[in-house]
Amino acid sequence: IQLSARVCAGDSGHAGLAFVEDLHLISSANPWDRRFGAYLYNNAVVVAGLRAASRLADHFNQPEAAAWQALADRILEYGILAATTPDGSRPGLYDPSLGRFLEGRRVAKRPDVWPAGPDDWMDQFRRVSANMLALAVPYQLLPASDPRLQAVAHLLIDHLESHRKLSGLSIPRSLPERSTVRAN
Repeated sequence: IQLSARVCAGDSGHAGLAFVEDLHLISSANPWDRRFGAYLYNNAVVVAGLRAASRLADHFNQPEAAAWQALADRILEYGILAATTPDGSRPGLYDPSLGRFLEGRRVAKRPDVWPAGPDDWMDQFRRVSANMLALAVPYQLLPASDPRLQAVAHLLIDHLESHRKLSGLSIPRSLPERSTVRAN
């Protein structure tokens, strides 16, 4: 558990997994398209893992419990939930101008290449992905009714509906009516 918690804190000794202080996020590889960056999904996993490690450490009276919980809270509050700015000068994965979360920050422009600096990354990765809903299910970091997650869900449904003629899918709409949400 201690080793796992240290890895979640970016203390792996591997250049591909690091804690980015100014973003309050872990930067790692995206498991789907082999790009390095500070991703919403990966950081949600880290928060859930650190919280679980903290509970176990607390149960066994280990001194690391409070530090792991504090790091999980820092990543969630300042790294994930904080509102960023259009120019990326503030940390956070929530973009109020879009009304939804970003998929990542400082994401490599090319797959399989660790970004060495600003010329190698996109500061705000605005793609919408179903994995962004993991903040609610399975990690329970936000309720599914959170408007920022609802905005992501509506965009995903719109995307699926726009392709259903090609696929023959029928997608029932069971989400509440949306407010104005922009894809990018």
